[in-house]
Amino acid sequence: MVTLTLELEGIDVSNDEAILHEGAAVGYYILSGGFAHHVVRSMAVGYVPAALGADGQRLEVEILG
Repeated sequence: MVTLTLELEGIDVSNDEAILHEGAAVGYYILSGGFAHHVVRSMAVGYVPAALGADGQRLEVEILG
């Protein structure tokens, strides 16, 4: 399970968005997410393979297709 800090403006994840690495779906979908006021960023939680769960790993989240 990873926590993702998202680079978004004006939209947050809602649930079940795909997590991608290099354009391919890499695991389970977003479980939860929303705007985190303490870091002033959108954040999400989801599952990816352990090899992709390291700090600093860049992943993508497909939102609204």
